[in-house]
Amino acid sequence: MLAEQPLVLVVDDEQAILALVEIEFRAQGFHVLTATSGEEALRKAVDQRPDIVVIDIVMPEMSGHELLRRLRETSNVPVIFLTGKDKDSDRSWVWN
Repeated sequence: MLAEQPLVLVVDDEQAILALVEIEFRAQGFHVLTATSGEEALRKAVDQRPDIVVIDIVMPEMSGHELLRRLRETSNVPVIFLTGKDKDSDRSWVWN
C-alpha cells in the first residue's frame, strides 16, 4: 500500500511566487492546495485539513499574521511563513 502524499496549503497573493512554490512542493512529493487570499485559505483549511500551511506575510486584505491568528482559532496545523522581508525582527516572528 502506498502512503498518501502530505497535503500542503500555500497562500500567496502573487501568482508567480505561488506557482514556483507549488512546483517545488510537488517535486518533493506533496499534494498542493493554493489560495490567493486569507479568506480563501481559511475556507480551504477547514474543508481540506492540510498537514502544513505556508503563508506569505504581506498580503492585501488579511496579513499572514492575521491569517495565522484566525487559523489558530480552530487548528494547530504547522505553519511556515514565507517572506521577502530582510530584517531579523520580520523573520523571527513566532506565534505564542
